[in-house]
Amino acid sequence: ATFTDFIALSWERSPLYQAGGPRGVLGMPLFKKLLLTIDYPGSKISIESGKLKKGSDVVEYQHNEFNLFGIPIKIGSGDYVATLDTGVR
Repeated sequence: ATFTDFIALSWERSPLYQAGGPRGVLGMPLFKKLLLTIDYPGSKISIESGKLKKGSDVVEYQHNEFNLFGIPIKIGSGDYVATLDTGVR
């Protein structure tokens, strides 16, 4: 995928990761007009135009307290928003 005409933030992250580690974060607003599929079992991500097909497994998301991609979860009687980190590099 190629993205143009957007604002990006960059900072020195080498103290956080070994060589070859992640170099940045792509926020969800970048994909707002696209269909982003994260296939955990297949270890792949696809980015395409289009909409979800009827019957698709869909996980609702919301922004968490740090404005990151969050998934509502319930632990015991508590409701929380967990940050979704794909771990994809």
